Amino acid sequence: MKRTSFVAAGLCLACVALAVHAPPARAQKKRPGPRHEAMEYGPYLTASIGAPFPKNNVAMKGLAIRLGAKKDAAVCFDTDLVRFSAGWTGEYLNLRGTPFDGSHGSWPTVKGKQQWGSRPAPGWARPGTDDFKDARSEPFGPLPRTWARYKGLYLHGDKVVLRYTVGVTSVLELPAVEQKDGLTAFTRTLNLAPSKEGLTAVVADVEKAPGRTAEGVAVLEGPTLTVAGLVNAPAGATFRVADGRILLQLPASKEPVKLKVVIGNVAKGDLNKFRAFLGKSATSLDLAPLTRGGPPRWTKPVTTKGALGKGTGAYVVDTITTPEDNPYHSWMRFGGFDFFSDGRAALCTWSGDVWIVSGLDDKLDKLTWKRFATGLFQPLGLKIVDDKVYVLGREGIVRLHDLNGDGEADFYEAFNNDVHTTTGFHEFAFDLQTDPEGNFYYAKAGPVRGGGRGFDYIAAHSGCILKVSKDGSKHEVFATGFRAPNGIGVGPRGEVTSGDNEGTWTPMCRLSLVLPGSFNGCVDTAHRAEPPTWFDMPICWFPKNVDNSSGGQCWVTSTKWGPLTGHLLHTAYGTSSLYHVLMQRDGNRVQGGVVKMPVNFLTGAMRPRFNKLDGQLYVCGLRGWQTNAARDAAFQRVRYTGKPFHTVHSMKVVKGGLELAFTEKLDPRTAGDVENYTAQQWNYLWCSEYGSADYSTTTPGFDAKVREYNRLRAEKKRNQAAIQAVFKELKRGKDRVEVRSAKLSADGKTVTLAIPNIKPVMQMHLRFRIKAADGSAIAQEIYSTINYVP
Repeated sequence: MKRTSFVAAGLCLACVALAVHAPPARAQKKRPGPRHEAMEYGPYLTASIGAPFPKNNVAMKGLAIRLGAKKDAAVCFDTDLVRFSAGWTGEYLNLRGTPFDGSHGSWPTVKGKQQWGSRPAPGWARPGTDDFKDARSEPFGPLPRTWARYKGLYLHGDKVVLRYTVGVTSVLELPAVEQKDGLTAFTRTLNLAPSKEGLTAVVADVEKAPGRTAEGVAVLEGPTLTVAGLVNAPAGATFRVADGRILLQLPASKEPVKLKVVIGNVAKGDLNKFRAFLGKSATSLDLAPLTRGGPPRWTKPVTTKGALGKGTGAYVVDTITTPEDNPYHSWMRFGGFDFFSDGRAALCTWSGDVWIVSGLDDKLDKLTWKRFATGLFQPLGLKIVDDKVYVLGREGIVRLHDLNGDGEADFYEAFNNDVHTTTGFHEFAFDLQTDPEGNFYYAKAGPVRGGGRGFDYIAAHSGCILKVSKDGSKHEVFATGFRAPNGIGVGPRGEVTSGDNEGTWTPMCRLSLVLPGSFNGCVDTAHRAEPPTWFDMPICWFPKNVDNSSGGQCWVTSTKWGPLTGHLLHTAYGTSSLYHVLMQRDGNRVQGGVVKMPVNFLTGAMRPRFNKLDGQLYVCGLRGWQTNAARDAAFQRVRYTGKPFHTVHSMKVVKGGLELAFTEKLDPRTAGDVENYTAQQWNYLWCSEYGSADYSTTTPGFDAKVREYNRLRAEKKRNQAAIQAVFKELKRGKDRVEVRSAKLSADGKTVTLAIPNIKPVMQMHLRFRIKAADGSAIAQEIYSTINYVP
């Protein structure tokens, strides 16, 4: 994945041809300002969120919750540290960052006037103690489960009720704002289950501020007073003020506890006014009624009409028209989708929504889109299990529950939030798949620096494929060494695949069969004590014209989609294309190539899935970084028409050449004419530079020289002359491959190409122009990698 760009890098002719048959883009209604600012995000928004104070106050997985009838106040809850990082009045957020204004190296920050905050540390002491020392292995990811853990949130109208645990004690908490007599105060209504241990919570921090308690009010003194009081305080509940912070201490309790903490920022002469405010604060403290589902928020569905694809071939592309114009100004850029058992689809958008679309029938005459969820953290993966929606964002996997059956999510459950997330703009969480046992898989990008070269801080999960157990209780690294793996696949036998995108330590895009514990090429994200000196071989590499930004894979599990059942498909986000993968496997050894399917898409192609009801392939996508895409978003169906599909079906490297098997019988004259086949081959330079030129395969000991080149580059200043000497030995260019003969098999479906000097090579390009037995032209190109010759 390269530079963020909301302008297509170019539009291929095939995409233009497809656009002719697609529905015209709907006229855009005038929006009040840029799209990312005009969008109605809902009661809260998840992001990495910065606040002016205390120092370095960034919530890596922050919930910016809007408060008040006029939405003129907000708080940020840090789900990793289970703390409120800030409360503020006035405007909401400066929406900076890749999915918002497209900026690199930035993230949303408090836009209004901050009233209070807390330092980036645990929001509750270790249960039974006053110990707030951060016990995490690095300053990212959640606290240990035995300490405190965010469990999710409930929506009830505009109210957001947080659910978390402190030790074994369950907590519900409702943040709110109250305004009376010229004062504005923030409230935290807490419902705690019985606890065998005393608990201590952070209320507010003011650096180096002296403090005191007086008549039940805690005070931190600065230019103004940061104050806190209690409503319905249980016996033994007290404030402690020390080291510039206000702490709430709650005793062990055999009974549930309901109380309210009131926090304000007042002038020095208004302390008594704040005390009076406490006496007038609302006393409705029971939060349980808010956890059973509330009134619907997104009550205006959008209806669109789809367009069936036209063409005379075996496959056509139907368009499920996107509701670009919608009442909520939701910016449609699809990051993932899946199907319910009744055929409806759920799609997530990069801006944080989930929408459900119905009407996916043969004609697509009436498509009804309903907003189902909002506020998620750049979701780029979605999976439906037992008709329950699971969404992957940078906050982890969120399971969505519609508690009252009104078609909207009421409980956003933190199914698994173990992932370590930093503010790195490029540290996306990609795709969401399950294996036959029900385990979940997703990919985490490396924190690429702005501009694409090198990395920022490498956290524990950067550049990894992660595996999560079926029940969400276990989270582990499955494989390492990825740069920007936008899309993975999990096969019917549990096979895991992934693409990766050109950049540092990734000379070109690659497609890999990902084995447990494998290293997939990017040294910076290897997560090994010793930097690897070589990588696990991919299925194949892709030159830029084939795929310059990958989008994910799927296996053809349908018997209604032509002759490729059981085969692997690969989507190219950068070129808006679909490829059939010709994979050859011998145990853990794998190699192969790709041939382009005769379809193109309106946007960067990602997340291919088959619909079990109609047996057809669906693809969604977006235009958010480098791609030739024509549209910001598209949801499309690749439909098999039943007509013959003349294509290469499989490819095998054999001793002395290649075997190409086809779906239909071939014309003996053209298939057996060696002049109809041409081939080239070349290598890439695997190193820390961005990308690679093409290198001749005639360089003796190419792989050994690459290893030596990288060893010397580990100490560039000392080894400049030696580095240049090795580099000069690496001859650039492509080499012609001799195809000596072409022989057609007796059944008329397999061609054996004699290639006398066939050998391992990173990139081979084979072209052929032949005919099928019925006279149909077959003009195809295969881009492949040879890792071994049997």
